[in-house]
Amino acid sequence: IVPPMEYDPDTAEALSEFVQVAEQGAIVSWCWVAQPRAAHPLDEPFAWAMIRLDGADVPMIHCVAAPAEASLATGARVQAVWAPETRGFISDISHFELAGGGN
Repeated sequence: IVPPMEYDPDTAEALSEFVQVAEQGAIVSWCWVAQPRAAHPLDEPFAWAMIRLDGADVPMIHCVAAPAEASLATGARVQAVWAPETRGFISDISHFELAGGGN
């Protein structure tokens, strides 16, 4: 479940219903971080990616753990990896990984 956009882009009507989406999606766009810094979410090289979850109309940005830059591609399928403890924030998703054991 994800929150809605603030308003409908066609009618400007306020939106308030949550949207049911899947834990998997596809990478729309991405960039590789070869040398993560202290402020980054992962200690190992990773990608920042725009991910369109199945059932969503728009992508979200999050990090993707991958074994190597060459293993990523636009359109690659990813799966959410949940934090050990969830609290109802975006940080409940620790990161994404390649679906099907690609990581």
